[in-house]
Amino acid sequence: MATVNGGLAEYALAPQAEVRRIPDAMTFAEAAGFRINYLTALHGLVDRAALQPGETVVVFGAAGGLGAAGVQVAKLLGARVVAVASSDEKRAFCQGLGADEVLDTEPDGWRDRLRAACGGVAPDVVFDPVCGPLFEPAFRSLHWRGRHLVLGFTGGPIPSLRVNLPLMKGAGLIGVDVRQFLQLEEQRGQAHLAQLLSWVDEGRLQPPVGRAFPLEAFAKALEFALSGTGLGKTVVEIADLESADL
Repeated sequence: MATVNGGLAEYALAPQAEVRRIPDAMTFAEAAGFRINYLTALHGLVDRAALQPGETVVVFGAAGGLGAAGVQVAKLLGARVVAVASSDEKRAFCQGLGADEVLDTEPDGWRDRLRAACGGVAPDVVFDPVCGPLFEPAFRSLHWRGRHLVLGFTGGPIPSLRVNLPLMKGAGLIGVDVRQFLQLEEQRGQAHLAQLLSWVDEGRLQPPVGRAFPLEAFAKALEFALSGTGLGKTVVEIADLESADL
């Protein structure tokens, strides 16, 4: 597992300090989409949201690579998780990841359904890699001192939020940028990665593998990954490393 420049290549160079041995329990396909997604989730939930055991986390895009990481990491941190996804197949996938409740993305009546999914109370944290049409309804639904994590904008045009809403809710709109985190807080980032890999090694965390494509079909893999129809992280198989003599 390493940080490299470039991709979709049979060989790549990486600084020795950036290379980590993957646990015996982890496959190469699982490792391929692991580092950034799971570091982002752990950094966001621990460092930015200060998530506490027993709090409720709403995860948008929960069947995608980053959303799935959010579901699994939040559960490992002792949270109750409501996974938001757009289809029955995706919601079933989220239940398999450990989500306590699942919720659709139909805007009409969504806040009422969210409150019901949260057991009649407001959620504490929103984990949002989508920032789509439900961005403002989700923020409005937060508990006092709630935290809405902004992790990406896969939902289309970047939304805006009137600044009186954070004041009235006593809530925070918080950005999560793992790239700068790893640059500016390198030691903490390495500690987070060690924690994540220990969970894998202990059998407490198993990253889901999405659809896999051979290297020669990389264009189709990119199209599929951008379609929003997949489950988990789409993988391009560079070579049959599982059976290679390494």
